[in-house]
Amino acid sequence: MAAQQSDKLAVRLEQHTWKSIEWHMTNDGGEVVRVHPQRFKYSSGEPVPGEEKMAVMTDFIREGRLFRVSGFVPSHRQLFLTSEATLVDRTTTRIEIYIGHVELMLLKPYYENGLHIRRATAAEFGMLSEQHGIPEQDAVYTWMLERDGGSFVVGGNPSWREADYALMGERQALYDPREPWPPDFPTEWGLVG
Repeated sequence: MAAQQSDKLAVRLEQHTWKSIEWHMTNDGGEVVRVHPQRFKYSSGEPVPGEEKMAVMTDFIREGRLFRVSGFVPSHRQLFLTSEATLVDRTTTRIEIYIGHVELMLLKPYYENGLHIRRATAAEFGMLSEQHGIPEQDAVYTWMLERDGGSFVVGGNPSWREADYALMGERQALYDPREPWPPDFPTEWGLVG
């Protein structure tokens, strides 16, 4: 598999699972070297448009809001969680969470006290690994959804988007592949990692 970007070439050597991909690139001297592409830049070093506003955090905390599982796409292994603007919790924004490459999950349909998404601790992962047969290399991809544990997802880094509901206009969702991102209204977004 090869990806062309500018005058550089990034090549994945051999077949690996998505969790252990090694990227190699031919440098200016013609040598093939291992590279660690930054998440928000193309391999040429050019920034991805709009990504300069993205927040990267170790924990995503939005407690005191009602979240629900709003969708799961099995063919693409994508999980979506949503918190609507409501009078009950006096919020005016819509928040959407996306987790891709989902391999295993234990979820509640609703999170009445909000979410606290973070990597599982070593002790939590040990228990989950023993109970569910999660391989050791998946420890860094195991995400707890609540402060005290309980719900978890084994998948890619969670990302989130938030916007004032009143400014969204006709737009139904923040994660909509048919709509441009970033949109033409004020938003915040980020990645847990």
